[in-house]
Amino acid sequence: MKSLHLAFARDDDPAGRLLPVRDGRSGTLHALQYCRDGTFLEVCHFESDGDAGLEDVLAADDRVLDFETFDADGERGGGEVADTGRWCFTRVEPGERVVELLGLVERFSLLLDTPFRFDAERVTVRVVGTAADISDAADALPEAVRTDMRVVQLTDYVPGRDVLQSALTPRQREVLHAAVDVGYYADPRTATVADVADALDVAPSTVSEHLRKLEARVFARLT
Repeated sequence: MKSLHLAFARDDDPAGRLLPVRDGRSGTLHALQYCRDGTFLEVCHFESDGDAGLEDVLAADDRVLDFETFDADGERGGGEVADTGRWCFTRVEPGERVVELLGLVERFSLLLDTPFRFDAERVTVRVVGTAADISDAADALPEAVRTDMRVVQLTDYVPGRDVLQSALTPRQREVLHAAVDVGYYADPRTATVADVADALDVAPSTVSEHLRKLEARVFARLT
């Protein structure tokens, strides 16, 4: 099985509408269901630095047909602190190109592997299937979709790996990849925070802060 990562540019074109908001907020789309009436049911998590006024944004959008928001902070069992941020459950009228893409997913027996990561510039989507089915679906993509799409990577499908990476922001993933490349997580360790900082051309204190936050996010999902 293969996992294909695709990045789509975020813009105000209604045809490409997937998410319940279009104002550049960052977060993850955790659940997506296409209903018979042509709408989507979605569960999204918005990061804590971009949730101000979320209810007002949703209420003002005529393509958001119903919604409920709730906090993500608090304590889980055993004293574990949950992620901060804002969650929302929405029923959304999708864009025409999104509906067309979902038709291809069904036609070629592919699986949408949530969660999807989104930020101010792009939405990263993962589809899972056989190499042959993914290739056939790619050949059938409309030209209008190809212009807005970038292939990030095609890898072997490893259940669970993408879920952990989706918990990280794009910058945290960049720092993580650099740390792995220079040997910071090797056993035995062959690099320091300063080496990671040199690879990214940033201050060691910046790298240290990113590493602390990304490790906290990953480890919280392993317990």
